[in-house]
Amino acid sequence: MKQFWKYTFIIICTISIYSCKSRSTYDLLKPNCKNFIEQYIDNDSLKHISYMIMSANECIRNQASLSGYVIGPLYDNMWHSFKEERCHKVYSYKGKVVYLYTNLSDLIEFHAEKQPIRYCKRDSIPFIDSFSNDPSINFFKRAWIISINDNKISHKTDVDKLFLPIIIKDSIVSEE
Repeated sequence: MKQFWKYTFIIICTISIYSCKSRSTYDLLKPNCKNFIEQYIDNDSLKHISYMIMSANECIRNQASLSGYVIGPLYDNMWHSFKEERCHKVYSYKGKVVYLYTNLSDLIEFHAEKQPIRYCKRDSIPFIDSFSNDPSINFFKRAWIISINDNKISHKTDVDKLFLPIIIKDSIVSEE
């Protein structure tokens, strides 16, 4: 009978130790947010290997009216001020990695191990009269913007119109 209690005590202690372990970064995402991320990844026809979520205000400064989050493929050298140390792995789905790009790294302790970032291969997208390989243009062309109101998530797929300059094709007419 002593052996039974001894093993029971060991099992209870082991379970207690694992249950007291701090939450992983993955557990911090709300279920509706995880569902949305999975929907975005499932709808990605190019099947990128990594994605980045960032505050819409991070994309363009001085746009107080723009709220929400932008999710899109994570390319290397997205822009000059991009800092790898601000990119934290927060979720994994079907072998795809989702990173959070935040300037709160000084305040939040991310528990996931810091591993090298898995960037997507560069691709091109039709842009004006040719193709663009620019990672920031490709990010915004393929991104969705997420809005959360009353715990309900909605999204827009035409994000590029919010962040990229509007280019109007014009032709010069000469007078004869």
